[in-house]
Amino acid sequence: MGSISVNKLGGLSLIAGPTVALVGFFLRPGGGLIGGIVDPANAQAAIGVALQNSSVSTLSSAMVIIGLIAFMFGLSVLSESLKGGSGEAIARLGQLFIFMGIIMWVVSSINGLVIAGGSATAVAGSIYATAVGLNTGGGVLSGIGFTALALAVSTRADFNKSFALVVAVTSLGLVGLNVAGALDSSLLNIVSQISGLGYLVTIIWGITIGLRLSKEG
Repeated sequence: MGSISVNKLGGLSLIAGPTVALVGFFLRPGGGLIGGIVDPANAQAAIGVALQNSSVSTLSSAMVIIGLIAFMFGLSVLSESLKGGSGEAIARLGQLFIFMGIIMWVVSSINGLVIAGGSATAVAGSIYATAVGLNTGGGVLSGIGFTALALAVSTRADFNKSFALVVAVTSLGLVGLNVAGALDSSLLNIVSQISGLGYLVTIIWGITIGLRLSKEG
């Protein structure tokens, strides 16, 4: 294991990291699969379903955190592979936005762990509101970042240009969705559902790049 190459480990991280995070996202109580669909704008209902399914809530939050951290490493390897070629500058800028967005998502998930633990019920409302704000902000920043990164990759002949452009357009659309959700909390439910599908496109793209990096390693 100690002899594994950076490219191979980065590729595996691009494959496994976002996949684990997305599974955790869909498993979260209130997301539809467990505890029904709960409107994120309804803090009382969201906190209640998290406490009623505390074990699953804890597991899903942990999966998101672990998956996102692995994803960050994979993206850093991808960005490194673009150095010295077309799209390097845009990719590095996009990487920064993505990392800031992922950090916000991680902190939001940590807040979810606190709520699921049931030890902060007196301030659960404030913690939840903070988590929602961080999640929305992370969606905006990561959307900007993935738009830039995908555009950078689309300039390279050794990547799938069409797929990269699809990801760029999808990510830009997610930026708009998250901004709308930030301005109008009544849209948070639909934003959450559509965002999950949008990130699925990005994850599939990441997996294809991860497979390529793994083979190079």
